Amino acid sequence: MTDLLQLQGVTRSFGGIVALNQVSLCVPQGTVYGVIGPNGAGKTTLFNIITGFYYADSGIRIFNGEVLPSRWPPHKLTRLGIARTFQNIRLFGQMSVLDNVLVGRYIHAQSSVLASILRTRAFIADECAQREYALSMLRKVNLEHRAADLAMSLSYGDQRRLEIARALATEPRLLALDEPAAGMNAQESRALSDLLAQLRQDGLTLLLIEHDMSLVSGICDRIAVLDFGEVIVEGDPETVRHHPQVIAAYLGGSA
Repeated sequence: MTDLLQLQGVTRSFGGIVALNQVSLCVPQGTVYGVIGPNGAGKTTLFNIITGFYYADSGIRIFNGEVLPSRWPPHKLTRLGIARTFQNIRLFGQMSVLDNVLVGRYIHAQSSVLASILRTRAFIADECAQREYALSMLRKVNLEHRAADLAMSLSYGDQRRLEIARALATEPRLLALDEPAAGMNAQESRALSDLLAQLRQDGLTLLLIEHDMSLVSGICDRIAVLDFGEVIVEGDPETVRHHPQVIAAYLGGSA
């Protein structure tokens, strides 16, 4: 199986604190790859480096066989096919649900600024195409019926799904999800799990930070465990769940 994303020796420090230390991992194409670990283990820092919000002090990122420049900003990585959601919801609350997804379509707009001002036929056709694509993403997350509503009017779980729809609108090859089930009730978590399974079936590669172990164990093909900025265990869910270092570092037992 081909690796879509590889990290080799990624290190990042903040002052005298080493957040990530020589982290290496491989995310196979078409899989769901989980990253778990206790609070402060470096998970979100890792995501921020993968998606261009932080730069690594050392190490390399390889995406689809291409070594990425160390200081590429998020918008360039998005164009390349890497999208993400955040631990804290970042929607435009006063915009409609549909308009929030259309924000994600911006990088695929075909018309120039001048064409948008003049509202040429080409611009109108492109606008209709982007709108239809955005609606199809809302259909995928079961929010099409809320397209005209303000994003702030959605329930917490629906806002989480809207964030996923907006990320999907960029047409990613890799979707990085930072605690997508945070704050969800059991029913919402099950619906999320079903959605992620469908996305994997559609061929999308998912990279997941999550504290909900039942969700991680049920959906992930591989899991890496971070502790104090280092990968201590990597493997399938069954192997990881019973590993003594994981029990000691993450689940609160003794090694």
